[in-house]
Amino acid sequence: MDRLFQKSEREYCKQIEKLKQDLDNRDKAIQIQLQTQKAEVITRCSAEKQSEMDIIVQNLEGKYTHLLEMQRTQMAHIKDEDEKVINELRSILEEHNIPY
Repeated sequence: MDRLFQKSEREYCKQIEKLKQDLDNRDKAIQIQLQTQKAEVITRCSAEKQSEMDIIVQNLEGKYTHLLEMQRTQMAHIKDEDEKVINELRSILEEHNIPY
């Protein structure tokens, strides 16, 4: 039972770390994509359209930031749920006097 619990805990930790890494990779990819798109747009625009494009890019950055925050919140929620499950498993083990 102890090994099973430890294995489950390691698997949850690995999953959490993988999700964090995936989130970081998506964040970096989105930031790179955003910067690339911004550079392309700026080079194609004339000087009089520059300020208008900056506003559009800022709006896009705000949307991307909001999206990333939503993803981070979701990941935190998933992590909290995983921690609840781990704590529940620990309490069951303690309740039955099973060392872990």
